[in-house]
Order: sequence, then C-alpha cells, then structure tokens
Amino acid sequence: MGVTIDSRGIVITPGSGLTINGVASVSGLLTATSGTIGAQIALSANTVLTTGGVYTLSSSSAAIKATLPAASTVPGALFIFRAASAHAHQITGSNVAVAGTKTICDVTGSGTRLALPATVNTSVALLCDGVNFLVHGQSGSFVISTPSA
Repeated sequence: MGVTIDSRGIVITPGSGLTINGVASVSGLLTATSGTIGAQIALSANTVLTTGGVYTLSSSSAAIKATLPAASTVPGALFIFRAASAHAHQITGSNVAVAGTKTICDVTGSGTRLALPATVNTSVALLCDGVNFLVHGQSGSFVISTPSA
C-alpha cells in the first residue's frame, strides 16, 4: 500500500509509493522511471470522451466511434488509441457538425474524423494544443477526413 494524500495535502495512509486524491500540481521536474501513466480504458461501444487517456477499441461486431471533447477543455491532454479488434474504428472531433472546422491535424492535412484501418494493434496518439488534436505518433496508417454533414 502506498502513501495516500488527500485533497487538503494531508497524509491519510503511510506506505511506499504515492496516491493523491484530488488535484495535484508539481513545481519543478517530475520524473517517472517505470510503470504506466494511466490504466488502459477499454471501449466496446460508441463513446464521448471527457479526458485524455490510453484507450483500446474493441468490438465483436462493428467499428467504434470515439468522440473527442472540445479541444479548449483539455489543453495538454494526450489521447492514445489502439485497435484491439479488426474494425475501421473512428475518432471524431466534438465539433464534427460545424461546417469548415478542422479538429485533427497531421503533417499531411486536417479534418474532423480519423479512421484507423481494420487491423488489430494499429494505434495513434493525439496531443491537444487547446485548439486542435495533433497527431503525435502512430503505428500503422490512418485517414483524416471531413465528411459532409
């Protein structure tokens, strides 16, 4: 069991490791030497996301659509998606219905929808700059488009 600090900064459980209940801020350098930043979150149905994280997309019957939150609400957030089933999963911006908007950007262009190929273990990492979601890295190919409404 690790040390647990509550939202007032009071140690409520002694131990090794660290758990913080509430918002934490770091002044200076924070280094992680091993482990994961967050648990993988399995998505098996269409989902509207509210926070960054590591998401696995898996369905036995059809592609999943993950809708990103408004970029202005999650600046600095990292969203990582990995296909765990062979479907053309889609990641869309929350403003997909607003004409002329571009939400997802990479070096080749921008659009409101990113489609992964129907291949297991393809992945993409998106970093939010407060205005757009920028492709930060990828494994496999994908297509960014803006479908007509």
